[in-house]
Amino acid sequence: MDVNSLPTSLEEITPEWLTGAVADRFPDARARTTSVVDAHSGTTGRARLRVDWEGAQTPAETLFLKLPPTDETSRLMVLATGMGRREARFYAHVADHVPVRVPRPLFADASEDGAQYLMVLEDLEAAGCTFPDSADSNLLAHSRSMMHSLGRLHAAYRETSTPRPGFDFIEGPMQSEWGKILVQTALEKYETEMPNEFGALGRLYLDANEQFLALLEEGTKTLLHGDTHLGNLFVENDEIGYLDWACTCRSVGMRDVAYFCCASLPTQFRLDHESELLAIYRDSMEDAGAPVDAEEVREHYRRYAAYGWIAATATLAAGDRMQSIEVGRRATAQANAAIRDLGTVEYFRERL
Repeated sequence: MDVNSLPTSLEEITPEWLTGAVADRFPDARARTTSVVDAHSGTTGRARLRVDWEGAQTPAETLFLKLPPTDETSRLMVLATGMGRREARFYAHVADHVPVRVPRPLFADASEDGAQYLMVLEDLEAAGCTFPDSADSNLLAHSRSMMHSLGRLHAAYRETSTPRPGFDFIEGPMQSEWGKILVQTALEKYETEMPNEFGALGRLYLDANEQFLALLEEGTKTLLHGDTHLGNLFVENDEIGYLDWACTCRSVGMRDVAYFCCASLPTQFRLDHESELLAIYRDSMEDAGAPVDAEEVREHYRRYAAYGWIAATATLAAGDRMQSIEVGRRATAQANAAIRDLGTVEYFRERL
């Protein structure tokens, strides 16, 4: 489908357009009517669509859509980071091949500059999936499942492995002025109420940004989800799945692991289970034919706690454009504790 014909609003997603969009996967399906169940716009636009189908084989009655945000600042951030383009390319070229559960794509496309994009995906709620949070009584089981699945994913796409379908569409990590802008904003607003490590790592990130980012790219690259906080996970049959691939990239696998453990898990829970979770990840990599040294895992984990901190701090600075202030504060507090416990500030001081 010509990207120039992509709908730019929900009103433009007509039954005729939707019929053409799903034709590759459901050639006999025809959309008769569509109606918006709910819609909102944050970092990106999201909507659930109810469709009346006819045909021998048809998609589900409800679909999940992602499209550009309505807020102008969010649009500029999405354009600068390529988030919409990254996610659309993942769903169009890679999602069908990954060894982890992801929302099943029916259609995905984006313009080269990422200003326009649209994804038509499986509605996970309608599929019966559930969504974990930090108070979930099954958090440990979910965390173990996640370490198993991240090991499978990272092993399958390591640069030393046989090339995987669509991997050439995956870009390097996001690097734009938005990271510096958000960390600077967070320091200005919150440093006086934060522990010392908050300001220390923030100034290292800002003062030596190019070298700091280069340190985060040392190591064997693989396919990353890139945004592995609890809000981007779902559960199906006790197995963890991954939604929201807007930050997907080629980078070091431990980045996904450390982000989840250091910024999403409650601090005492992390301290109680950190060693076990890292061992599960390492064993999963080895079982998938990509063994990693235990010392390397620990060193990378210490380093990539910084990425969890950057992500949490940026979320806090962006406020309601990404998550609620409460979510940003909680993630930042957890990330502050992790970089303190792991000596991450000292690590970057030594290396920089």
